Amino acid sequence: MADYAKPSDLVSAINKHPEKINRLGGLIHNVVHLPEELYIKHKPHVVEMIQKLSADNDHIPTRSKPVESHGAKKAAMLMCDIMIRDGLEGNVVLAEGIHEFPGTFENTPEVQSIELEFSSQTHKFHSTGCYLPAGTIMELSWSKTKKPWNIIIGLHGDELYNTDSKLRRWPKIRIKKELKTNELGNFSSTPLNICSPFGGLIYLQSPKSTKDKLQLKLHNVVPAPIFTYKTADTWETVERYKPGLWCDIIGDKIALTLPSASVRQLSDPTMTMKVWDSVVSAHIDLLGKDPSNGRGQWVVTDEQPSIGYMHSGYPIVTHLDMADPNKIYEDCFLLSRDHILNVNNRKGSWGMFHELGHNFQDSMWTWGGTKEVTCNIFTLHAMDVVCNVKPWDHLWVREKFENASNYLREGAKYDKWCSNAGIALLVYAQLARDFGWGTYKSVFRTYDKLPKDKRPSNQQEKENMWIQTFSNVVKRNLSLVFEFWGWPIRGLDDLKKVSSIPP
Repeated sequence: MADYAKPSDLVSAINKHPEKINRLGGLIHNVVHLPEELYIKHKPHVVEMIQKLSADNDHIPTRSKPVESHGAKKAAMLMCDIMIRDGLEGNVVLAEGIHEFPGTFENTPEVQSIELEFSSQTHKFHSTGCYLPAGTIMELSWSKTKKPWNIIIGLHGDELYNTDSKLRRWPKIRIKKELKTNELGNFSSTPLNICSPFGGLIYLQSPKSTKDKLQLKLHNVVPAPIFTYKTADTWETVERYKPGLWCDIIGDKIALTLPSASVRQLSDPTMTMKVWDSVVSAHIDLLGKDPSNGRGQWVVTDEQPSIGYMHSGYPIVTHLDMADPNKIYEDCFLLSRDHILNVNNRKGSWGMFHELGHNFQDSMWTWGGTKEVTCNIFTLHAMDVVCNVKPWDHLWVREKFENASNYLREGAKYDKWCSNAGIALLVYAQLARDFGWGTYKSVFRTYDKLPKDKRPSNQQEKENMWIQTFSNVVKRNLSLVFEFWGWPIRGLDDLKKVSSIPP
């Protein structure tokens, strides 16, 4: 803010030059991150900015009335940051417009106190099975730890500050606070007070690369439904009826977070979660290792993911309609076992298998236009070994045959191959059909053993190494196969190792 002595100057400047809202609004946003004394002093100017940017409270985002104008979106972002800062400092803050998402209680249930203990060897989320109602101050204390853990309220970590779309929810709704290592004894002498304007499930996040244990005391929380294989016996009688608005369904290798309303009538999901576990296990088996290092996979349903319909990561984020038990089309209800198993021989949970596949990709054999392709090697494999649908027979693949025929007739141009994930996948499906998944396993393990100085560093090296490695494993020169699909066969020196192998 070098050109402006104080935030009030910024407000005046925006009044005079509204076309500069992008740059100047970003500057006043920094007020939220000032030290406490300065923040309190200048907070009224941020509030004034919000009022000037927003007319008739049109900065409050909901599904039924999304925030669209640039000024109102900027106001929503500023308001969001103020609410989060105030809540992190233990003040009562309640966001408007959250009745649609992430939800509010008609009548807040009785709050409780609870003591929990967690141990961990990796950086991961730990579900407490507790929910913090929006606008309620939670008091917590914790034991001494080797490294700081984090307390998280709400698993919806996607932030919408840079979205060009209308805002259907507040741009940031996850609250996160570091729990400092306690040097004073068994529990912190001064409990921490924290409030979420939006409410949410409560999680611990353990630190990286440390075997550690944490004891936790929580006050003013509400029990939430949580399924694990250990709680399966009480799921239908107790767990699914706990009042928290969101729930966690946790298997051995994957967890799902969705609204509790989605599971109130759900029968014991043990067999469904075992199917999801088998999908993740199939991905691990194909790659030859677990990229999560035992952390597992997590999926959260969201009103407005930051990118597309769903995206990979930890957690994987998908649209809220996948939490709808009545959804019966493609990528439908996450806890529909028949759909996951693709009993109707359609596309099954292709989208979810695909996003899980992204979490198993490696840049050594992924380049340019193949980012949305090589993840589907894992999709095809899981569809085969879990759902019993062969790669070349899967509906998603068969629907691409006509486009592929046209592509080949028109001369098989590599740039078009790279820009069409459906056509591009066919060569990988063909390799699986003709050489089997054992070949892929050998290929991936060969890559994994490469010293760092032998790994491909650019696209041409990656293309050539894929042809070379696959050819060596199957003991056949596959360069003509890839050339048939339009791949450029370049850098012949790199291919000498396969030139002597018969095609």
